[in-house]
Amino acid sequence: MCCPRVALLAYLPLFVLAGCGASGDAKDLEAMPAATAVNGPVEPATFTLLADHADLRKVVIPDDAKFQSREMGALYMVLQRDTQASVDFVREQMSKLGCKEVKSENPSTPPYVSLSFNGGGCLITAFISPESTQEKATNVVMNGVGNIDARSLPAPKGTTPATAFWTSQSMTIDGDLDQGIRAARETLAAAGWIEAIRVGGEDQATKGEQRFLTFFKNSVIVGAYVSKATAPAGKTSIQYNCTLLGGELPVPSDASDVRFWQEPNKLSCLSKAPIADVGKFYEARFKELGWKKWKDLGVVRERVGKLFYVRGNDVTMIDLAVDDKGTHIIVHGMPEHIQDDEKRAIARDKQAQIDKDSNLIDLPLPPGAHDIEYDEESRKVTFKTAKSIAEVMEFYQGAFADAGWKEHEQNRSVKEQTGNFNTVKGDNDTVFVNMFRLNAKTETEVTALAYSCRWNKQPGPAEEEPAKAKEEKAPAAEAEDPTAEAPDGASAEAKERD
Repeated sequence: MCCPRVALLAYLPLFVLAGCGASGDAKDLEAMPAATAVNGPVEPATFTLLADHADLRKVVIPDDAKFQSREMGALYMVLQRDTQASVDFVREQMSKLGCKEVKSENPSTPPYVSLSFNGGGCLITAFISPESTQEKATNVVMNGVGNIDARSLPAPKGTTPATAFWTSQSMTIDGDLDQGIRAARETLAAAGWIEAIRVGGEDQATKGEQRFLTFFKNSVIVGAYVSKATAPAGKTSIQYNCTLLGGELPVPSDASDVRFWQEPNKLSCLSKAPIADVGKFYEARFKELGWKKWKDLGVVRERVGKLFYVRGNDVTMIDLAVDDKGTHIIVHGMPEHIQDDEKRAIARDKQAQIDKDSNLIDLPLPPGAHDIEYDEESRKVTFKTAKSIAEVMEFYQGAFADAGWKEHEQNRSVKEQTGNFNTVKGDNDTVFVNMFRLNAKTETEVTALAYSCRWNKQPGPAEEEPAKAKEEKAPAAEAEDPTAEAPDGASAEAKERD
């Protein structure tokens, strides 16, 4: 079942606006302490901080519960008990976690109850309602909001406040939908929030006259709901709501094309930094957050890498891969309920896979090679060159020997129109090269196949052969054929020369 945090996000703006006021509970509770601006002293919570103070995975699921889904910042279950008993259960569990109950901003209207708790400066909300399909059963939906007071989030210039609560704030701005979207993006980006695409969500998708945008910093997500439909004529409304990422998923400061998946907890991005520098960034960041590197697992090579970090029962895995765009990064947290032995087994499988796939080799291309075709699945590279069969053979003999490869001389064949050879390195890595002269005077087609290894990168255009070399290798002008038909007036001379 979809995590309720995701499911509720779409209608959260309407829910918050529809009922805000005093809690229906008679208890005299303090309000959640106000927080200062996000670019001031309060840093958005990391997963590490949330795991220490507001971790809903630590809630004990009772025997009478129909368990639905649970993660660090979201819990949904059905309890086989009435509303009051469910309320008592939630309060008891929050107290055991060290969370203090605070005044809820949403009203409790029997039989619906809304509760709020403060866990180390992080807000947790709970909504208890009757289960419509079962008698004497209740739905319990709990969500971590994090430590960012929505009222402290920066409002775009020129906006008019509409509502302001710890869990959300809304405002209006003059202009159309695009102007509202631009204002929200520029304002949140200036405060250090990173925009991301929520894969499988409603982000960046225009539905009529509304748009859902997602921003994050550390493990706090700010959802920006921009709409013309809920605003007065000539204006656009903007509403902020906070939710949480489900893992420790940091990204480098230059990260671009950021995307995240709520289930599973995964984030991807691109960095222009070299892969070695990206590896150092993650090592320093996780050390700062109190995570430990699994010393017997993880590696960063020239073009691929995989890292593993552990803290308690949480494991974060990082995949790195390099291409011509930069270093591609995938950061994903492994589910907490997976036991340690299973985690290690998964991690070792990942390590074995990277060891298998990272026997990467470079395919040198002779200068002037063109019409290059690359088939990743079959590991085949085909190209054309003006060099002869013998010249191609000479080029590859030198290039592979310089890289530590050994040729199987008994398998070598060099003829005027065809040629082939194979070269090996280590126990298994093998490259077969086949050559075929397309015609007697112009081009050779070359096919290179890799076995038990992979090309380090997609071969690109080869360097052009220097003009001087081309001139030196250009064939001498062919002598005139004295028997060829001569132009009018020259036939007699040609015959006389004969």
